[in-house]
Amino acid sequence: MRVMNKRKLLRLLDTMQSMHRVIAAADMQCMSGYVEDCCQAAAAIDETVKKSISNMEKIAEDEAISNLLAAYRSNLSSLHTCAASGMLRASVLSGLDDILDQAASLITGLPDTFLVVFMPYKAEMWDSMESIWLACREDPACECRVMPLPYYEYDKARGGWRQCYDGERFPKEVPVTDYRQYSLESACPDLAYIHNPYDDCNYVTSIDPAYYSSELKKYVGKLVYVPYYVTSGFFSQWELPAYRNVDYMIIQSEFVKESMREMHYYHKVLPLGSPKLDKVIQTCRSGAQMPEEWRPVLEGRKSLMLNTSINRFLSDGEHMLKKLKLVFDTFKRQNRVALIWRPHPLLEATIRSIRPDLLEEYRSLTVDFMDSHIGIWDDTQDITNTVAIADGYIGENATSVVNLFMAAGKPVFILNNFITGSFTQEEKQRFKIADAVSHEGKLWMTGAEYNALVCMEPQDGRIDLADRLKGQPKWKPAYLFMAARGNALYLSPSASGMPMAYDMKTGEQMPLFEQQQDVNLCFQRIFCYGNRIFYVPSYRNPIMEYDCDTKQWKFHEAWMDGLLKGAGAKEWAQKAANRELGITSDACGSGEYLWISAPYTNQLLRFSMADSTYAFFTAGEEDTGYSGMAVDKDCIWLAEVKTRDVVRWDIRTGETRRFRVSGRLSSRKWRYDELPYATGLLNMGQYLVIIPSFSNGIIRFDKATGGMTVLAAEFFGQADLEANGYCPQYHGTCSFAKKMDDKTILVQRCRDGKTAAINVEDNTYTAFYPTLSDEDYGKLTKGEDGFEKIEKKYGFFCYESRIFSLGGFMDALAEGKLKAVRSRQMKELETMAANLDGTCGKKVHAHMMRILQGETI
Repeated sequence: MRVMNKRKLLRLLDTMQSMHRVIAAADMQCMSGYVEDCCQAAAAIDETVKKSISNMEKIAEDEAISNLLAAYRSNLSSLHTCAASGMLRASVLSGLDDILDQAASLITGLPDTFLVVFMPYKAEMWDSMESIWLACREDPACECRVMPLPYYEYDKARGGWRQCYDGERFPKEVPVTDYRQYSLESACPDLAYIHNPYDDCNYVTSIDPAYYSSELKKYVGKLVYVPYYVTSGFFSQWELPAYRNVDYMIIQSEFVKESMREMHYYHKVLPLGSPKLDKVIQTCRSGAQMPEEWRPVLEGRKSLMLNTSINRFLSDGEHMLKKLKLVFDTFKRQNRVALIWRPHPLLEATIRSIRPDLLEEYRSLTVDFMDSHIGIWDDTQDITNTVAIADGYIGENATSVVNLFMAAGKPVFILNNFITGSFTQEEKQRFKIADAVSHEGKLWMTGAEYNALVCMEPQDGRIDLADRLKGQPKWKPAYLFMAARGNALYLSPSASGMPMAYDMKTGEQMPLFEQQQDVNLCFQRIFCYGNRIFYVPSYRNPIMEYDCDTKQWKFHEAWMDGLLKGAGAKEWAQKAANRELGITSDACGSGEYLWISAPYTNQLLRFSMADSTYAFFTAGEEDTGYSGMAVDKDCIWLAEVKTRDVVRWDIRTGETRRFRVSGRLSSRKWRYDELPYATGLLNMGQYLVIIPSFSNGIIRFDKATGGMTVLAAEFFGQADLEANGYCPQYHGTCSFAKKMDDKTILVQRCRDGKTAAINVEDNTYTAFYPTLSDEDYGKLTKGEDGFEKIEKKYGFFCYESRIFSLGGFMDALAEGKLKAVRSRQMKELETMAANLDGTCGKKVHAHMMRILQGETI
């Protein structure tokens, strides 16, 4: 029996016993009415019990309660015959009390049952609840209902909301309750599950307001939110209306829960996994049903699913189409691996509506795919079955589909849309520089594409692989910036959770934290001051200070709110506050001071490395920010965002002077709204060298005269032309630039990695390609498959690169060389989700039942 009904019946029994005391003192006329009321109440209790006990095993309890209530009504009627005798009346009423006590005891002892209502809205999202429903459906203690909610989608063409209802689109085996014929107010479910947390905060799709979480909570005992998406190990939206109204939130793992520790809903979080993963795990385990028309193409071959999304096309349709052609051509050149292409069902309609100029090319590609017979066009409704059939995934990483493949233990290969051909062996061995430090005649450099520390002899340009920082991601740049102190290199962690020091004499690696952090720290420049090292954050993190003598750390974070406050309500500042964009853009050291700029504010931070005090200074116009800076004795040079201006800010007076950099170089539109014209400024004494974000050159600026000269014009002449793996609007022109001495800068162009040592005074240069030897390249890549997890909250992928190609991945899959990937993958996914054995739904149901049973009578 439902606990709610039990409580109602027990309250009614208490009321009836109270009425007995009234009857004991009532006259004959009043007593008759009271007796009739008690008889009707007993009949109502009898009827409710019969309706509530539906299974055969409870017939005995039903009959016992019914017999007691029948005896009660019979004995109650005898009060009329003993009305004149107060003693007899009291005796009868005492017996009636005993009968009601027995009935109450039997009702209390009835097994508790609960009404559980599942309230999805889109049929496609039902898999985020399905495994919980399956467990609930099998529980005899539960009455289980699935009630899809009506929702609205905004129609841009008509400028209004269109009502939708998916009740008829759910699987046949799911009995659907029509919301128009069911009253939550009357039913008062003990428990309800929802997967739309937005209420009135979604301007594209909205649940009917009658079913917002704030309304549901009025009628539901326990309201539970289950996300309709799956991530690789993070929570995608930190604050939504439902989080305040629900009683519990199902999230994927303890790791995700820990990231919510400071949130107001932390106590509601249950880290039990994802029902979406249950479905794919169970489908893979039981075996997928392959459509018959697929068998001639797939049987006897490995297969890869290609995912093509709308968002990726809208962001860069031209490159995506080029990439699709390359993918198809790669599959045409072999017959061991088939392709299952699953484009978004609305992709062609979106192209027709938003990018009609690309429609013909897209259609031509689809025809080419069909005619080539290299695979299957997948337009089936259930992606879970495709995940179970395919042997792996290729495509983008910004989709929850990759998480389904990871949970299934299948390899995920992330495509790079800018790679449109194969690389020569010499191109593979070229080294992209992140930072460089000169020490005892050698140039030490960190890698911009992967984790590597190399050193170079400036005389001959020969690159030697010194080491790889252990315990860190291999195929992402774990450390970008560094600084030398004595024989030690101090490395600033980027795609790493551990600051490191490296002894250039002995090769000893020294982790500087006691343990690896769970998240990548994302720090940029690093500065030495006496016996201390200071690390400047890229994202919202403290300035870190390390004492080389005591090995102690200090963390300075008070300055962050001041920098963000100075930006007001700018969107960039808001995103920086949420760690979606960088909080700083550049930093320079001058004596005891660190000067730090940001792209969203005209406030400059001055931080004292001597005593940790700080101050803010206003430089230039209010509605601006800076992307690069260089410090002179009495002024700071600033590269202004969104303009071509270089600003000279006088530290003493606060006065500014502008210098327009215009008409000297070609320039292309950046893909972001916030356009930083220059990525850096290098102080070369008499000159300032301006490194543009993208162009066909760099500029020497004479501080005294304001004159400007293009440096190394021939070297940069084709630096902004597209090439395999390179797009100027996305990657910029110059990937690395640094002052080496008073006359020389070292620069590397993004396009092909060619590097030049430029004499700034006489505008001469020497160019070369920093290239690993065959031996060192072999050391770097031998036995490597490229699969790794670069941070706990990210997936276990292999990214397409100059080293790891799509063709190589396909060959490894066909030849069975990726079997070891699965065990590593499943181990790495422990932070992604709990219950990766497919039991999340069962665990959620069992947990909620314990909660409900703990609140019973």
